[in-house]
Amino acid sequence: MKFSIKNLDKCRRKLEITIPSDAVIEEKKKAVGVYAKHANIPGFRKGKAPLNVVENKYNKEIINDIKEQLLPMFYQKAIQESEIKVVNIIEYSEINIESDLSAKFDVTIDVYPKFKLPKYTDISVSTKLDLVNDKDIEDQIDNLLNQFSTYEIMNEKKIEAGDMGQLEYEAFIKDKPLREVIPESKGLSSGKDYWVSADEHSFIPDMGHQIIGLSVGDEKEIEIVFPKSFMINELSEKKVNYKIKLQAIKIKIKAELNEELLKKIQVESIDQLKEIFHDQLSQQAKNKELSEKHEQIISYLLKKTKIDVPESSIQQQTREVMYNLARQKMMAGASQDDLSNDQEKLLSEAKEKAIENVKLRFIGLSIADEQNFEATNEEIDQEISQIAIQQRKKADEVKSEMINNHTIESVSDQIKFNKALEFMVEKSKNK
Repeated sequence: MKFSIKNLDKCRRKLEITIPSDAVIEEKKKAVGVYAKHANIPGFRKGKAPLNVVENKYNKEIINDIKEQLLPMFYQKAIQESEIKVVNIIEYSEINIESDLSAKFDVTIDVYPKFKLPKYTDISVSTKLDLVNDKDIEDQIDNLLNQFSTYEIMNEKKIEAGDMGQLEYEAFIKDKPLREVIPESKGLSSGKDYWVSADEHSFIPDMGHQIIGLSVGDEKEIEIVFPKSFMINELSEKKVNYKIKLQAIKIKIKAELNEELLKKIQVESIDQLKEIFHDQLSQQAKNKELSEKHEQIISYLLKKTKIDVPESSIQQQTREVMYNLARQKMMAGASQDDLSNDQEKLLSEAKEKAIENVKLRFIGLSIADEQNFEATNEEIDQEISQIAIQQRKKADEVKSEMINNHTIESVSDQIKFNKALEFMVEKSKNK
């Protein structure tokens, strides 16, 4: 076998492979022999026709079989001999069988980038571990009491911040009903028996603030300016007039920290509750500090590493990031039309993030290789189990899908990357 390697760009190569004639002839003999055993040719018993007759009758099929066998076999040999680390196969050319029965074909591939790692030990990070104090714990207890609060109808008063108001409302834009101007507005255009908190939190932005001071039966016209980032794009930065009527008022009855509540949340004492909150807040503080270290280390690696990454990897990652961005926006209320209108912006944002992700992956894996970090079978199975829980599938099912889709290596890569990141955290130094 002979092969040559052409550089198409910094990460793309073309392998030009020549298969010797003796290999082609040997494979052809095998193929003819297989067809001869099962061939039904008039004038001959099954499996007894001369080989040359079989070859002539099934020549096209035999040639195709030869090509299917030889291409992957000699591609793998070329990769092994060249010691190229392949990222993605871009395309195969057709195998051409020459008159001397040698054969030639090309394979275009993307390879692992070559780059110099920066110094990744003693990376300077600036973080601060937030210490938990008594006020933090009291705030948690206060939040807990609010969660268990109840509401009581109290119509003989003016509504105050923290109360709940039941509203009847109808919206207009320049005296035209909102539902006619913007059909997508749906429940924002009109409603009845709608409960809203008389503070900054409400489905319709700022409505809660504007009902403070009203009594049951009061009517009022208010102006709402929807924020630029509102989930319904058509309402972005729009001024909408609302005619509202206060139907009822509920006041919050804050829960008390007593034995009944402690029993309900399965805590034995107030001291134990405080200890639980202290531990939770401490862990949150540690997680925050660790996250800040990760961000600073990642920023350092991206800034200090000059690396060109394969275009095919960028394309794959862009699709994944694009999908995740679109899903996030749809969960926030965006429609398919909204996504279509923002497609160019989404694509640009996704590609920028994808390039960073791909660069970081290669950098992290190179550090992992340099430090001999590996992913054990047990670690891979644990990670797959977590993925299975998220996808609401069985772990064996997810693992089988990954093996079939050739994506299980990504799990191993992520584990090695995480080990590399943790190593850099341990070796980092505070400014």
